[in-house]
Amino acid sequence: AGAGAGGAARLEALQAEVVRLDARIDEAVSVEDFELADILEARRRAAAAAMQSWEEAEELRLAADQATASEEWEAAEELEQKRRRLLERVDAFFVEDAPCVE
Repeated sequence: AGAGAGGAARLEALQAEVVRLDARIDEAVSVEDFELADILEARRRAAAAAMQSWEEAEELRLAADQATASEEWEAAEELEQKRRRLLERVDAFFVEDAPCVE
């Protein structure tokens, strides 16, 4: 029940987005487009929050796997539900209506 390759690809996409946004923010500031810089910074914070949610979800997956191995079914299910909620936040980052800044 792990995140698998799809989860790793999502994390890599988030990391790449943060790096890309950092560069775009620097570029916007250099030309004194502070409105664009603010929009980009908000998107960067959202990407960083999604990365943190993904990392927390991965920790919960490991804890759920341990609980399952110990046959602690109720604890495993509770951890898995928390994990799913965190991953929903990650998914929301990819589908939200972000301002077009291209």
